[in-house]
Order: sequence, then C-alpha cells, then structure tokens
Amino acid sequence: MLIICGVINLKLKVVFIKRKHIYYIIFLLSLFILFIVFISSKKSVSTFNVFSKDIIIKNHDLNGDGINDPVYIKTNKGKYFVQVNCNKNSYILEPSKLVNTMGSYKNYWPLTLTLADVSRDKLCEIFIQTSQNDTAIQHMFIWDNHNFKDVLSNYNNIIGLVNSHNNETPKIISANYFNSRIDFSNYILVRNKLKNYNCDYPENFIGKDTIAELINYVQNIHVQTTKIPSDIFYPNTFDNSSALINKLTVDNNKYVFEDGSFSDTEYDKDGEISQVKWKLNFKAISNLDNQKIKNYSFQVFLKSSEDNSKPYSFKITSLCFN
Repeated sequence: MLIICGVINLKLKVVFIKRKHIYYIIFLLSLFILFIVFISSKKSVSTFNVFSKDIIIKNHDLNGDGINDPVYIKTNKGKYFVQVNCNKNSYILEPSKLVNTMGSYKNYWPLTLTLADVSRDKLCEIFIQTSQNDTAIQHMFIWDNHNFKDVLSNYNNIIGLVNSHNNETPKIISANYFNSRIDFSNYILVRNKLKNYNCDYPENFIGKDTIAELINYVQNIHVQTTKIPSDIFYPNTFDNSSALINKLTVDNNKYVFEDGSFSDTEYDKDGEISQVKWKLNFKAISNLDNQKIKNYSFQVFLKSSEDNSKPYSFKITSLCFN
C-alpha cells in the first residue's frame, strides 16, 4: 500500500491509495501514451498529387533541425525539378545515374510526392513518382546528414509502404503492374542504405490481386463484353462505387494505367494489416478525339475478409475520384 502525506492549512492529511488503483493509473497513462504515438504515426505518410507546374509543400522536417522544410516542385523547359530549402541551405534533388531524370510535366500525368518516415528517425523520406516519355519512373531520397541521396530509382509504376503505422519494421515495396498482374520488389531502410529482402508474398497480399483485377477492368471498360468483377468488392459495397464505374463508361474514353501508391492504414487485434489505401492514376484518351487526354485519379480502400487464404481476400469497400 502506498501512503502519500501532505500538509494543508497546517493540518496533516494522509491519503491511502490501494495497489489496484495504482495499476489502473499506470494502465490509463500507458493507453494515453500509446494513443499519442498512434496519432503521431498516422500523420507519418502524406501523399500529394501535383497537377500544376509549380507548387510548394511545407509540413515536414526533412533534415532534423526541428523546422518544417518547404519542398518546391518546379518545371523548366517541361522538366521537373525538386528543391528542398532547409534553413539557410537549398538542395536540388539530384536523380541517380540509373534514371537520370526527375521526369517531364504532363497535364494528364501528375507528379506524385509522398513524405513518410520509414526509418522512424523522425525524418521523412521523399518518394517521387513521375513519367518520362510516357514511361513511369520513381525515386526515393533520404537525408544522409549532408545532402539528399537518391537510394531507389527505377521504371516501376507503384510505390507501397507496409507496416507504416504498427510496431513492425516499415517496408518499402517498389512494384510494377504489367500484363494484368503486379510484381513486388521488397526493401527495408537500414542505416541510410536500402536493403533488398526476399519474401514470397501471396497474390492476395494487401489486395494486390484485387487491384490488378480493378486496373485490368478499367483498362478494358470500353469493351462491351467486359463484366464488372464483383468478387473484388466487399459485400453490399458495390453500389457505393457504381457512380464512378458509370461515369467511366459514359465518358467514352480509353483508360491506361499510369502509376499508383499504397499504404496500410488499420490493423486487427493481432497487429495484422486489416485495411489498405491505394491511389491509382489513369490516362484517359477520348475515343472521339485521341488528342484529348486527361487524368483520372482514384482513391481505393480495401478491407480484409475473414478468410485470407482465398483470392481477393482484401476487397474494395470504397472507390471514388481523388
């Protein structure tokens, strides 16, 4: 039993606190701390679709000085340039020699910038998705105490973050949609170096088979024989997405997948991923005038079903324009 003594108005008062009450207090304090950590981690992934030629993004500390650093996205002669201003210093993000470009501006293909603390050092890494000659490219920049370094550059068209909000090691997935399927390349960030790891994820992992089926459906929606793949939708939720599907049909376009990104957003009681948010960009080419090209950007939420051994175990609960 813990005894707390205090003097009030020159009178001695003794307050007795039972041991079980101490446990309750510790438990409540622990819950409060976990809640604060959870709320903070939920803000650790910010994704921006940039349609304009020039924009400023400022809401994250990128070099560890405790100050939010503005990110400037600019174009010069149709080419993208990305600059980070850290206090008195300015840094132009230099792409690696593997993909020696930050991409070119297209009004139908937005630059996508994602800021996420995958190293959990309270500094956000910078993920950039753009295109060059209508081919997807992606980069990942990290702060190495002196400059921003490009540690991942390739021609894949999907960037994913897994275990971004739970207690497991965050994982970076550089994926590619091609020929109606999605293939993963898997990485973790260790001491400012990107390490590849082998993992034979099943086809239904975080809904990649569902998303591949959705992309395939959208790209063939102009074919009259194309049927809506009802298996990829959560029960009783297709009606919520039917307005988007109808608009895609009525607009009379041919749709071509450009790029996408995803991150897990919710977990079950065992810490397993239970919900994933995807963003998908499509190029829409008018069937009446193939010179008319614009972008369609979707936001898709997937929820895991009870049986994760079956195909499409992550099903669509929400599909809307982003």
